[in-house]
Amino acid sequence: MPSIGIVTAASEQFWPLLKLTAPNKLEYALRQGYSVDIVRHLSDIRADRGLLMLRSLERFDWCWFMGADTVITNMTIDAAVFCDERTDVAMCRVWNRLNNDSMFLRSCPGVIKWLESTYLATDKNQSLMAMPDEVVQNDDNLQYLCGIRVTRLPQRAFNSWPEDMEFDTKEKGKTKLVPTGMPGYGPWQKGDFVAHFPSQSLEARLKVAKYFLKNVVR
Repeated sequence: MPSIGIVTAASEQFWPLLKLTAPNKLEYALRQGYSVDIVRHLSDIRADRGLLMLRSLERFDWCWFMGADTVITNMTIDAAVFCDERTDVAMCRVWNRLNNDSMFLRSCPGVIKWLESTYLATDKNQSLMAMPDEVVQNDDNLQYLCGIRVTRLPQRAFNSWPEDMEFDTKEKGKTKLVPTGMPGYGPWQKGDFVAHFPSQSLEARLKVAKYFLKNVVR
């Protein structure tokens, strides 16, 4: 049984959301026998996130990082099923890209090197890699630079999104980010492991969080 450290964090702006979702992670950790760190982000969220992951990996076999805008909606699923010794990073593909607000990282030299270079580089232009969801689009790059093995899982493995999720961009306007007709993808369903609701206002996320917290399977 691998040791797993859950890490969840938020900047001061999103403390009201963290206040709602952090107890959810604590309950899960107590039920499954894992540990959880609930912390606030400092001014440099990018560097701070990397430090939180690195500190967790010093103590545990795996770090499960989760944003404040996530809720564990099925307490009966053991996160260990995603901690495969044959992989170093497990992430979910959301529509046409990967998402890093619910991700598993294994404590190994390659992941440590990746995090140190990505988040702790004083010159970001010299960093080996960008944010995780940008980087792991190219598995060959990770394998070559750090020897990291990436597992890409379907969206609903541990990153389900609400059915009416929209992402507003200046380039595309409001775009639906929930695909249909793709096995393992699509909107959150009762019994899914994790619900994730990013790219919305704080007020909207608070409302969605309350909905999911009322629909947790125990």
